[in-house]
Amino acid sequence: MDLRRWSAWGFTAGTVSLFKNGATGTQLGSLSAPGNVTWSSQEILAPRDRLVIVAAGITGAVQWEIRGVEVESRWLPEYLM
Repeated sequence: MDLRRWSAWGFTAGTVSLFKNGATGTQLGSLSAPGNVTWSSQEILAPRDRLVIVAAGITGAVQWEIRGVEVESRWLPEYLM
């Protein structure tokens, strides 16, 4: 999957972070206020990768959305051209 955008909203304090493969994995983005993080063919998830969202010191209720483009593995080289 080619990640394109991660958005988080509904909170007024604290930090919401997005990680790949667990909270100790690669941090893909962090928001200290409602907003979004965008990528353009820069963050590719392998078939067994997973995303983890961690909210710390939050006031309110975090809502989030992740958008991406699913690409079959065999077509990935052509997709990236």
